[in-house]
Order: sequence, then structure tokens, then C-alpha cells
Amino acid sequence: MIEVDLPPKVDTSVVRTPGCWFWVGSLSDDGYPTMQLGSARAELRTVRVHRYVCQLQWGGLGETEKALHTCDETSCARPLHLYPGSQAANLAQMARRGRYQRGLADVRGAGGRARGIRAALSGEWNPGALQAAMLAGDPRRDQLVLF
Repeated sequence: MIEVDLPPKVDTSVVRTPGCWFWVGSLSDDGYPTMQLGSARAELRTVRVHRYVCQLQWGGLGETEKALHTCDETSCARPLHLYPGSQAANLAQMARRGRYQRGLADVRGAGGRARGIRAALSGEWNPGALQAAMLAGDPRRDQLVLF
């Protein structure tokens, strides 16, 4: 599949890494990227960037469809990492991958992880800063090795 070009409004708030394209703009409390669309005050509305980008890539989402991530990164806005699916498919994917399983999820929560990544990427892509931000919430990082 060919990846769609991001409109300038989205592209200027994205830091492209070899894998994910991380949003460094506004984030909701749960870590999902947000932006405003519309030109007049009465027309302005806040949208979730990953839903908007998924619609660009796939040609629209149904009322009940979600924009699912292949990468499990809440703040990723890369078109090829997003695809339409149901909430049931999202929950099944979460279970298969062990996401949000007690003791294995990022201790900062999705919003904290997204804000940490955004802070690490402010300005430009720095592989070391990104890796440190991604590992900062790993619940196993401070555990001692038993064997």
C-alpha cells in the first residue's frame, strides 16, 4: 500500500523516525494527538489526529469504527501504522499483544508516555532521547536480575 502524504497542518507537528511518526503538538489527557479543523470560529472543532490521518489513508471511517495502531504508539500519526477497525478488534489486539496487562503496561499511562515522547522529540529526532523516553515507563526497568 502507498502511504498518503500528510497535509501541512499535520506534517509540521510530526517528527518522523524510521518507524513511527510521532506527533509533537497538542495531546489529549489520554495521550492521543489532537488538532483543530475549520476556518471560522463557528466551524472550529477538535479532532483526533490519528482518526483524521486514518481517514486520509483509508478513505473514511464508519460511525462506529476506530483508528487502530499497528505500532501500539498512541502518539503515532504515520498513515501506514493506522487502519480502521471495530472496538472489539481493538480489544482483541490489546489482549493478543499483552497491552494494558497489569504490571506490563507503561507506568506513566498512555498520556504520560505520549507526553514523555513529545518532550524527548521537541525540536528534532534524537534516537537516544527517544529511546530513553520510551523506556522511562517500563515497569521492569528497575528490577534486579535474579539469575
